[in-house]
Amino acid sequence: MSRDLHLIVDGVAFQFPDSPSSRLWHDLLPKLAENVRLTILDRGGAPRVDGAEFVGFPAHTGRDTAADSVLVDRFCKHLAADVFTSTRFTTPLETPMAILVGDLLPAALHQKTATREWREREIAILYAQARICLGAKAGDDLETLFPYLAKDSITVAPAVDLVAGASPPPEAVAVLAEDLVSALHEVAERSKREEQVRFYQKWAQLRALQAEVDF
Repeated sequence: MSRDLHLIVDGVAFQFPDSPSSRLWHDLLPKLAENVRLTILDRGGAPRVDGAEFVGFPAHTGRDTAADSVLVDRFCKHLAADVFTSTRFTTPLETPMAILVGDLLPAALHQKTATREWREREIAILYAQARICLGAKAGDDLETLFPYLAKDSITVAPAVDLVAGASPPPEAVAVLAEDLVSALHEVAERSKREEQVRFYQKWAQLRALQAEVDF
């Protein structure tokens, strides 16, 4: 696939260097850089990746999350991004997005769904135009918690078990990168449709309002 597609990745997971997400993305980013033009929003701790550009970005605090989305989207537009993804659950406003989704039910059971952390996870899943599930269990969780999502927006990739703290198998990372790049191309193309443009406009208005009241 052409590297003409400009992808911005929010490196927020690297604020938490021992997290499962940071271990996965540490291995995934070089694969992405081989297939797209890659820019990483570095909130601190992002690994250096050959062929990628890095842009300093404010640390994620868990507060003012709607305002954070506004700033993410401003950077996406300023840098002329075609597509966006996040190493956790941050979002832009009007930039096409694909997202990786792990097991959700454990988080749903152990977090109150009214908390900001869960709400931002839910917002990211709903905003994304493509969801790549890390195994069948993640796909089942997504269908259970979000049964109204379009089936063609969901891809089930090979399971990636990061609980033990080990790096993911290289073959699983390669397949995951291929699935993600394919999804990013699809959402970039889909973003040109009139109904998708209207969705972005309405979404931006909602998040801007939420930012004003520190939602």
